[in-house]
Amino acid sequence: MLYTNSIVKVLPDSVTCLLFADDVKIYTVVRSDADKVNLQNALDRISDWSVKWQMPISVKKCSVTVYGKSVTITKPYYLCGCRLKFMDIVKDLGVTMNCNLQFTEHINCIVGKAHSRAYLIMVALRNRADHYIFMLFLLSFFISSPNLSGQRLDVYHTSTHGVALVRI
Repeated sequence: MLYTNSIVKVLPDSVTCLLFADDVKIYTVVRSDADKVNLQNALDRISDWSVKWQMPISVKKCSVTVYGKSVTITKPYYLCGCRLKFMDIVKDLGVTMNCNLQFTEHINCIVGKAHSRAYLIMVALRNRADHYIFMLFLLSFFISSPNLSGQRLDVYHTSTHGVALVRI
């Protein structure tokens, strides 16, 4: 079985490669046009590697993000013959950040989810819907428990008595 770990061997020394599962991130500090050419060279080597090992790259999921204020990119980058899109906001390993290394979008998303859940709890309390409150409690326990995450959760309830049976 071939793993993406071998991709590191084809990259030039000036380009750093980070691997996590099947995700590959490459980066370099761009100080001159030669650095930009070097980065494109690394992308070309990755393209050649994917053809050699018959491991197609999902170019739709690939992008370029420029971090820093003084860097201007005028020339596009290509991977497997396709032009890579430039992104100002990137979600990586569940965390969203922008090209200024700020997490504003990520925080806003988490706060929005918290407001939504708080609203549901408020509606349940206002309507005194005991079975909904109990189900919200079970669901919040299930989500927050590290031992139970990723497991199957079946919830059965009766609306007249607010009784629930949870099978995990």
